[in-house]
Amino acid sequence: METIVVQHGEAVEESVNPERPLSKKGQEQFNRLAQFLKIINWKPDIIIHSGILRAYESAAIVAEKFNCELAFSKSVNPKDNPDDILQYLLLEKRNVIVVTHKPFIDVLIAKVLSTSQTGLITVTNASPVFLYSEGDILYCRAYIPETMIDAIIRSFSNRQS
Repeated sequence: METIVVQHGEAVEESVNPERPLSKKGQEQFNRLAQFLKIINWKPDIIIHSGILRAYESAAIVAEKFNCELAFSKSVNPKDNPDDILQYLLLEKRNVIVVTHKPFIDVLIAKVLSTSQTGLITVTNASPVFLYSEGDILYCRAYIPETMIDAIIRSFSNRQS
């Protein structure tokens, strides 16, 4: 099992729309994330989201590209304690993407890194953190910033032309 934990795409400002759906940039970010995952041959089996509109829309973009299950979880909202989802991920045998929010993602990563200090990795929109499990421990494999995803896509596209 491998897991990707990712913050939703960029959302419109609350003053524009109080529900804060994805902006055009946020939609593009998750389309590029799906493209990147195809390049590295990483296929999700299930994508979990918080139910908040911007997380749902982000998750739905990737789920459509991979034709995979989309599921709502009450355990990945901004101020939730990540212990429940961490336990779930340790038991899950499928590849999972968790689309979530700050500060939740920062606290989750800190717990995986076995520290109480958040912010060790500056997670930005649509920048995946790859986790894997061995036994009853989750480890952080990689963090891929959005700018690196763009560079990988450009490089791959150049090779294809």
